[in-house]
Amino acid sequence: MNGSGRELVVSKIYDDVALDLSPLSSHLAAPLSMVVACGPFSTTDNLLSEPLNELIASLDSQPPDVLILIGPFVDVEHPFVKNCSLNKTFDEIFEEMITTVLVRINRWETSILLVPSLRDVHHHCVYPQPPFQLHTKYENVHLLSNPSTVLVGGVSVGITSTDVIFHLSNQEITKGVTGDRLGRLCHHLLKQQSYYPLYPPHKTVSIDFEQSMSHGVMPVTPHVLLLPSNLRVFTKDVGGTLCVNPGQLAKRQAGGTFARLMVQPEATGGSSLVSSMFAEVVRV
Repeated sequence: MNGSGRELVVSKIYDDVALDLSPLSSHLAAPLSMVVACGPFSTTDNLLSEPLNELIASLDSQPPDVLILIGPFVDVEHPFVKNCSLNKTFDEIFEEMITTVLVRINRWETSILLVPSLRDVHHHCVYPQPPFQLHTKYENVHLLSNPSTVLVGGVSVGITSTDVIFHLSNQEITKGVTGDRLGRLCHHLLKQQSYYPLYPPHKTVSIDFEQSMSHGVMPVTPHVLLLPSNLRVFTKDVGGTLCVNPGQLAKRQAGGTFARLMVQPEATGGSSLVSSMFAEVVRV
């Protein structure tokens, strides 16, 4: 009883308003391969994108159908950027990085998706972010916003470069809860239909809340959810959605990790494709 009217007495919390899984829009005629890599793409001792070049070289013998590159590309936290020890503009460094990649893979029949990060020093630093703008247009390059929900061969893929999993881990309050903590953190996004279900946001994130209400929400529950994070890498089935943390391609002065995904044609027979998908996180 709450006779005084001065208290709000909660008897039960209803927090799961997840949308249905996106219906598969087409049937695959052949396996669909995806490679996902998240920046930084250069080690801390230079801006030569050596880990990215190593990744491209390792894929040259068997190129993927889709290559997803998630920022930061020109990292605001890189020592050369912080110290202003550069002889080029940030935009020039970014354009040269992308051009170098495209020259090396011009023989591939691969679609390339580029996603910005709040740590990209040459781009808008307010979430949600608009797509990059390149001075040169390329037929096989698709510029996406942060966050994005895209269809890849009929498969719905949700992408955000913001480390929402780490931010949620700092704010989550639990009592007597056991089990898979990383999976539970991923589930918060799906249950709230949001790529950033956290208020107030982490101190490193500046949010335009009006734009976030229209561009930061999930129109459907995706089949694949890409969640780059400083937490340990993972691939997890969360309610029929494959959640993947590919890690960072460059870690200090060494190479890091990226993710490989393969969707088999038989996966298009139902709404969830997790059972017919292969995913792994690989060291570059």
